[in-house]
Amino acid sequence: MSAKRDFQITVFGATGFTGKYVAEELHRIQKEKGHEQLRWAMAGRNLQKLKDAAKELGIEDAEYITADINIQKSLNQMCMRSDVIIDCAGPFQLYGEPVVKACIDQKCHYIDVSGETYFIEMMEQKYHDQAQDAGVFIVSACGFDSIPHDVGMTYTEENFPGKLEYVESYIEIFKGTGFNTGTWESFILSIANHSKLTRLRHSQTRAKLPKGRKPPNKGTVSYNNALKKWCVIFPGPDGAVVHRTQRYHYEATGKQPVNLKTYITLESRFQAFALSIGFIFIYLLSGFGWGRSILMQFCGLFSGGMAKKGGPSKEKLKDTTFAITLFGRGQGADNTDAKITTRVRGVDPGYIATSALLVESALCIIDNRDLMPKSGGVYTPAVAFAGFENLKKPGKVILKFLNQALKTKARINT
Repeated sequence: MSAKRDFQITVFGATGFTGKYVAEELHRIQKEKGHEQLRWAMAGRNLQKLKDAAKELGIEDAEYITADINIQKSLNQMCMRSDVIIDCAGPFQLYGEPVVKACIDQKCHYIDVSGETYFIEMMEQKYHDQAQDAGVFIVSACGFDSIPHDVGMTYTEENFPGKLEYVESYIEIFKGTGFNTGTWESFILSIANHSKLTRLRHSQTRAKLPKGRKPPNKGTVSYNNALKKWCVIFPGPDGAVVHRTQRYHYEATGKQPVNLKTYITLESRFQAFALSIGFIFIYLLSGFGWGRSILMQFCGLFSGGMAKKGGPSKEKLKDTTFAITLFGRGQGADNTDAKITTRVRGVDPGYIATSALLVESALCIIDNRDLMPKSGGVYTPAVAFAGFENLKKPGKVILKFLNQALKTKARINT
């Protein structure tokens, strides 16, 4: 990509719920010192809707690209004019692959907000070699799913005084206001493709990772004394993303993998059991077409009132915050048992923090290419933006994510 393109960043799906937040964040960033000359565009299939979205957001000087997910030529033209595509047009299992293909064909970098594990791992299997040959970075899960966990794990390892062996993470949402039905649909489709994901993984010929020391088995529902919260095992994408990061470093350097188990916290035992039962019902229903229709039609019921058409209001989102606490354990420098606690905090995880993380991801590619892997490929956020070989350099990218877009601190207990 030696020739200067029309736009450094293009937001595809800019008229959607998440896409609008990303466009608003880019507009804010453009006013900051050092980014005044940032060239970016809003992209989607309907020009008038793009203009309406820009007007709603108060973006007077917006640039537009019309591109339709069903017309590959239009996607190619969009990517031909862009350095980086931020893809917000999900569910990605339905609409993501044509954009990835266009990015590789036109040598344009790609990041997205997807937390859909099957899509993410399928893109790696199908397109990693092609992306590598093209010198293109394809990086999924660049929002709340899964930068806080993926890059937070790397941060925890960097700060641990010895050999970190396993981490237990706990997600806390304060004043949670819900999410858009598009987010709910992506979640349902991700669970529905569990059997496809299993077959995809079984089809791979890569060697198994060393098992190492695993977190203790606490059952489906447990209580965390440090946080004073009830906890349920969280079936999100974070564990799979972190596993891919650990595999990358094991295959590249022989570094022993660190195991992760993720929980979501609740205030009462009743809520914890209700949520675990809800996960089981969703898993069973998502395996059938009629079941997915029911889950979508009665999304408010099955999500406990969290999924809402049109999403939560901006005012309510501003009151929402999150924290992820990572409790790590391993062998200290003096061969004794050592512990570390990392706490990642931020604003509303679903849209405000996610949009900030997506924009930071795009800016990392534009501004910090020398801190990224030497060749392109399909990578996790921690591999693309915070590889171990980069952590010792000044202005580490990992701190850019965790200290600017979020707030992070680590405490070591020996």
